[in-house]
Amino acid sequence: SDYSHVGFTPERSCEFRDLVDNFFDVVHSNKLHFTLLKIIAVAAYITRVNARICSNIEFGKDSTFEVLNFLTNNVAVFDKPKTMAKLEYGVVNSVLMINELMPKNSEEKHNINEFLLSIGSLKPVYQKTTRGSSAFQTKDFYDTSNLSLIICYNAINEIAEADKENYFDFVFGSNIKDRFIPFKFNGKLDINQFVHEIKYTLDIDAELLKTARVIEWYKQNYMKELKTYYVDLNKLELSGRQKHSFLNIINFINLYSKDEDEFKKLVNELLECHYAYNKMLKSNELITSYNEESKLSFGNNEIVEVEEV
Repeated sequence: SDYSHVGFTPERSCEFRDLVDNFFDVVHSNKLHFTLLKIIAVAAYITRVNARICSNIEFGKDSTFEVLNFLTNNVAVFDKPKTMAKLEYGVVNSVLMINELMPKNSEEKHNINEFLLSIGSLKPVYQKTTRGSSAFQTKDFYDTSNLSLIICYNAINEIAEADKENYFDFVFGSNIKDRFIPFKFNGKLDINQFVHEIKYTLDIDAELLKTARVIEWYKQNYMKELKTYYVDLNKLELSGRQKHSFLNIINFINLYSKDEDEFKKLVNELLECHYAYNKMLKSNELITSYNEESKLSFGNNEIVEVEEV
């Protein structure tokens, strides 16, 4: 059946907006950016999103995906993976989130480069670098038709000087970077809220199961729920694969937004986060986000369609 892999029946007990707001509902200094991160996380689980996310420390990048895994049991969160075997182990999930991917030598760089090229291409199959083993329950090929790869790391100003030469954009070429659209978020979780341990109860368990059922319902039915908002990305300087992921995220902003004005606001804010990443790399060089060449066009005559690359 469609829901045998999760062990329960999907059920829509709330709107998508309520799902996002209540999922990992914590105190954050930048609620807008944190909401966008949560939308990206759920979008990555439900459809295919290849993206890079950087922020200051304590923004909540890895913890957001860890909570999503707790609800779905289908998200791998790897912190500074050291081997290809570890990376390849994660492709059996719906989402592979890698935190701090910084190869330390040429061999690591080559292997990771090939991995990112393959996953970033949006191909439906990934071929392992080594032969599969029945003893270790591994295969030669893995179905990656529903895999999202999210690469997270800290903003460059929070990286030690000795490690800056290993920063993602300085290590990998445009053939890799063009496959993973980058965003820069700001803000911090209020760490004080995690000081006191909350007793796990049957009521909490029921709420978590309810949330998990809603996520699975939207995984199967989200296309039917999209409002008739339209975004034209033709004037944006994004690669085809970057547009593919951006449009997939936009569809979930569509689901979240209470009206078209909020939809435009959130999409434009996400675009600003993309430009903020470019600004970070180019230091103090001014980038005008809303000049004529980079302005988004909106309409309400059709749903955003995401084409396969």
